[in-house]
Amino acid sequence: MPGIDSDELPNLTEVRRAIKERVLNAIGELGQLDVQDLTQARIIAALLTGQRTVSELVEEIYGQRRGDEGYMGSYSKIRRAVMVLASHGYVSTKLFGKDKPYRLTKYAVANLADISDSTGKPRIIPRVDLIIHGVTVIMGLVALSLVVERISLGSGPAFALFYAALFTLLGASIVRLLESVSKVM
Repeated sequence: MPGIDSDELPNLTEVRRAIKERVLNAIGELGQLDVQDLTQARIIAALLTGQRTVSELVEEIYGQRRGDEGYMGSYSKIRRAVMVLASHGYVSTKLFGKDKPYRLTKYAVANLADISDSTGKPRIIPRVDLIIHGVTVIMGLVALSLVVERISLGSGPAFALFYAALFTLLGASIVRLLESVSKVM
């Protein structure tokens, strides 16, 4: 080639290695995000810029409009992918109304923000919350067995302390549960 030395040309082996590394990194990041195929990844990418209906997603991803050949097949594919993403807590929509645009949930945004962080994947229900819920259930079962068996803790401080702790944990458990639900709504 005129004007280019052979030293300036990139080594074909190095180019292939760099491309392979980029592809493997992209696959690893998609695996962290827990998407099953490229359609789901494209849906997430489209929803990053705002809400979209399934028809709008079909038009944006496949470039097909209602009435085009193959539109219904593409629509079905996008609809199934959106349902899978919704079941994983990544997208949600309004319950009522004719027009139901999908949007990313707070959980999905947190997952996307942590995609390069290898410390751990964000969870819908954190481990601390699971512990709070578990202790609350156990204490509730103990309180229920005390009532059913007609066993008395007495009227002293043990009685007051047990039920104060139970109701405090119950309140904390309900609040944490509502926060977890709000992540995927």
